[in-house]
Amino acid sequence: MPKRMRPLTPASALAFALAAALPTLAYVQQPSAAAPASVDRLARQWLARSLAARQHGAAMRLARIRTMSIAGTLRTPRGPVPFVVRSAAPRLFRLDLHFPQGVLTQAFDGRRAWQRPPGAAAQWLSGAAARQVEDEALGFVDLTVAPARQGTRVSFAGSGSLDGRRYAALRFVLATGDAFTQYFDAQTGLTFAERYPTPHGTGIERIREWRPVEGLLFPFEFVESSGPHGVVLQRRRVELNRPIPAAAFRFPARAAHLGHR
Repeated sequence: MPKRMRPLTPASALAFALAAALPTLAYVQQPSAAAPASVDRLARQWLARSLAARQHGAAMRLARIRTMSIAGTLRTPRGPVPFVVRSAAPRLFRLDLHFPQGVLTQAFDGRRAWQRPPGAAAQWLSGAAARQVEDEALGFVDLTVAPARQGTRVSFAGSGSLDGRRYAALRFVLATGDAFTQYFDAQTGLTFAERYPTPHGTGIERIREWRPVEGLLFPFEFVESSGPHGVVLQRRRVELNRPIPAAAFRFPARAAHLGHR
């Protein structure tokens, strides 16, 4: 995910980037029924363990992050695609994907999602396309950080083994109704995979590398494996709490309307 990563993801940011970079692989997810934010007892324990592993010895805590800027590259079957993600609390998000034909921008301004294709006017988004962008704004740093603050429900979803690792799984249902399952390594407490629905069935992204940023651990490489192609997302730079102009998130021109409610 460019971040959730959503974070990507995190909401699956990599799946979101794929939706922009490779439209034929975009995930289509039916939202679950909305419900009040909550975190069950086992989920709370695993979130606390994961956050402790990521924040050990750091002067700043993940929950204190107010802005985040990420630069990196998507390695796709069509070639590398540089990207820049800027996000801010609460619920502000912007992704710029740099294709050879121009920049594709998708953003959430705190209330609505919009898109500006290369060489075209900006458009308001709706339906599944708008939810996808809003999921990224809701994920902010990533889904594990202060989920109730974003209106997210988190529940323990079982344990088992994946890729030779013992895991605990948590299910995140965002305020949009979209749901994601993350897998936490039983030894390290760190997330190493996320599962989400796709038009091909079920997609999964794996985290291959974590690095420290200002004493906090962040994922830096993701591998997405849904559909007939694979995509690798590599973060090159992560900056925290740097000023981001409010204008970066605003709709830039007269709106067209894209999608269906």
